Amino acid sequence: MERTRLESNVMEQNEVASNGVKFNRVKFREVEFNGVEFNGVKFNRVKFSEVEFNGVEFNGVKFNGVEFNGVEFNGVEFNGVEFNGVEFNGVEFNGVEFNGVEFNGVEFNGVEFNGVEFYGVEFYRVEFYRVEFYRVEFYRVEFYRVEFYRVEFYRVEFYRVEFYRVEFYRVEFCGAEFCGAEFCGAEFCGAEFCGAEFYGAEFYGAEFYGAEFYGAEFYGAEFYGAEFYGAEFFGGESNGVESNGVEFNRIEHNGIEGNTMESRGTQWNRGEYNGIEGNTMESRGIQWNRVEFNGIEWNSMESSGIQ
Repeated sequence: MERTRLESNVMEQNEVASNGVKFNRVKFREVEFNGVEFNGVKFNRVKFSEVEFNGVEFNGVKFNGVEFNGVEFNGVEFNGVEFNGVEFNGVEFNGVEFNGVEFNGVEFNGVEFNGVEFYGVEFYRVEFYRVEFYRVEFYRVEFYRVEFYRVEFYRVEFYRVEFYRVEFYRVEFCGAEFCGAEFCGAEFCGAEFCGAEFYGAEFYGAEFYGAEFYGAEFYGAEFYGAEFYGAEFFGGESNGVESNGVEFNRIEHNGIEGNTMESRGTQWNRGEYNGIEGNTMESRGIQWNRVEFNGIEWNSMESSGIQ
């Protein structure tokens, strides 16, 4: 099927039951797929423009070098699907499920995810540019060398998600929940966390540049070798948090409450701490350089090796 173009067509359930079919350099334009199943199908260098997929199932399908432009996925299921070198431009995903899916070298531009669920999904060298996630769930998902540019997360849940060498630029997390998430070598530049909750999250060598935390809550979080530069914290709580070998540079804390916290080998440089309340604090080998404290209350604090 070479250079085929389908225009203004509607493919209904049972009309197309594709099993092991290959589409090479095919163009689909203004086509609707309703209740169709694709099993073991391969799409190579295919272009989808202004296409709608409604109630469609993709099982064991492979997309290689495919382009999706102005496409809508409504109530679609992707099971064991592979996306390699694919581009999504101005695409909408509504009520979609991704199960055991792999994204390799994929680009998302101006894409919207609404009520989407990701289970056991892998993102490798993927780019997200001006993407919106609304009420999305990530469960046991892996992000490896992924870049997020001006992305917005609204009421998104991350369960057992792993971030390796991921970069966040001007990203907003509003009402997001991180449960058991791991951040290894992640970079947050100008990111905003509004009402975000971190439960048992682990940060290894993470870097926060100019990040802002508004009413963020940390429960049982751990920071190892992390670095905060020019970050701001407004309100929020930190409970059962551990920090080891962390650096805080030019940080501003306002109205923070911390309980049962441990800090080892931490450096605080040129920061401001206003209206802070701490309970059951333990500090070891801490360095304070040109730091200002205003309205601070510490209860049951144990310190040693402080400079």
